[in-house]
Amino acid sequence: MRVIGLLLVIAVGLLALATLLAILEPAHWVPALIVHFRWQLAAAALGLTLASWICQRRLVLVPAVVCLIANTVPLVPYLRTVEPVMGTGPMVRILSLNLRDDWTDPVKFQALIDREQPDVVLLTELRGDMAPLTAAFKDHYPHRLVAPRLSPLDVALYSRWPISKGEIDRQVGTWLPVLKAEVCPPQACLTVVGVHAALPFGDFKSLQDRQLALAKEKAWSGSHGPVVLIGDLNTTPWSENFARLTRPEEYFLSDGSRGHGPQTTFLSRFPLFGLPIDHVLVANAGVIDRRIGPDVGSDHLPVTVDVQLSR
Repeated sequence: MRVIGLLLVIAVGLLALATLLAILEPAHWVPALIVHFRWQLAAAALGLTLASWICQRRLVLVPAVVCLIANTVPLVPYLRTVEPVMGTGPMVRILSLNLRDDWTDPVKFQALIDREQPDVVLLTELRGDMAPLTAAFKDHYPHRLVAPRLSPLDVALYSRWPISKGEIDRQVGTWLPVLKAEVCPPQACLTVVGVHAALPFGDFKSLQDRQLALAKEKAWSGSHGPVVLIGDLNTTPWSENFARLTRPEEYFLSDGSRGHGPQTTFLSRFPLFGLPIDHVLVANAGVIDRRIGPDVGSDHLPVTVDVQLSR
C-alpha cells in the first residue's frame, strides 16, 4: 500500500504541475502546448480522483479534485447538448481535410466524397500531384481556387457554385497562405476563409498568432453576410489563440463543434492522444450538424459540417 500511495502522490503531483503550467500559456509556447491536452488531463484527473478515493488517500484526493475541476470546466461547452441554430437561407455542406501530402488514399477519398457529397471542399497540405484526388470530383466541382504549391501548408478550395473575389494572401509568410473567396449558392453568398496554420512550436508560434489574426481579419473585411473560417488551425478550442477567434468583440466567429463532444481529428488513431485541431467556425449562419469522417490515409480525419446560411 505504501508503494501505491507513493505512486499516487507522484502522479497527482505531475498532474498538478501540468495544470499549473497551463495557466502560463500566454508566456511561452511550452505551457501553451499543455493546454491542448485538456481532454487527456481531465481524464487523468478523474482516474486519479477515483483511485485516491478508493485508496482513502486524502492527501492527494483534494489536489486531484481541484485538477479535475480546472481541466473539466473548459470542456463543458463541448459536452452539453446545443440546439442547432437555424438560419433562413440555403443549406451548405462543407468538408475540410488535411491531406498530409501523399498519405491520403485516392480510393478512400473518392468514397468519402461520394458519401458526403459536400458543396464546398477545402483541402490543406496538398499533394504534389493532385490529379489522383481531384478525379473524384468529376464534374461536380467546376469552380476552384488553388494556391500555387509553394509549401506544405498551401490550400485549395473546390465548389459546386461560382467562386468570386478569390485571393490568397501570403503577407505573414510565403509559405503561410490565407485563402479568401466568396461562394454563391442560389439566393445567397458565403465568405469562405481557408487556412492551414503554422505549427505551435518555438518561433512558429508567433507566426501562427499572426496567421490566425489575419484569417479573422479576412473573415470580416468587407463582409456582412454569412462567413465560415475552415481548415487545420493547429490549435484546440481551449487555447488562447482559438479564444481570440471566437471572443465576442465587434465581430466574432462561433465554434461549430460545441455540443458535439470530443471530436478529435489529429492523431485519432491513438485515442489517448487525439486532438481537435481541424475546425469550421461560422458567423451569420447556423451549424445544423457536424461529424468526423473515416480514416482516408492522412494523419487527420475529415470534418463535414452542414451550415444553414442567414439571409
